[in-house]
Amino acid sequence: MAMIIDSVIILLLIGSITYGYIVSRKVRMLMAILKDLEPLVEEFSSAVDKS
Repeated sequence: MAMIIDSVIILLLIGSITYGYIVSRKVRMLMAILKDLEPLVEEFSSAVDKS
């Protein structure tokens, strides 16, 4: 019985680590995209300020 519980815990830990890695990769990709969009957002902001 203890072996089954240990196996389930190990599987859940592996799943959690994998999910965290996937989320981290997506956040890094989003940050890179936002960094590319920064000049456009600043230009839009200044255009709004002028109007």
